[in-house]
Amino acid sequence: MLLTERAHLLVEGMTIAARAIGAREGILYLRGEYVYLRDHLEAVLAERRQAGVEVRASERGEKRKMQEMAERNARLALDQDRARAARTREDPAN
Repeated sequence: MLLTERAHLLVEGMTIAARAIGAREGILYLRGEYVYLRDHLEAVLAERRQAGVEVRASERGEKRKMQEMAERNARLALDQDRARAARTREDPAN
């Protein structure tokens, strides 16, 4: 229901969340049984592009590339969290 009736809200939420955490990329993985939604989601993403949000859609078969991107983003977030924790330990006032 979310992807069929409220896909705009999902993408908007992803955009807001990305902005909040400083992410430059997000992943919307569409499993095989939902392939019928691809055209609808592409239309929603096209509207976001027109609004000035950079959106790229991966092509079929790029699962490994998407996994690598997610792993890279997770490592980056972990490194940022560790650096933040180290700064807090060094200067508890901040």
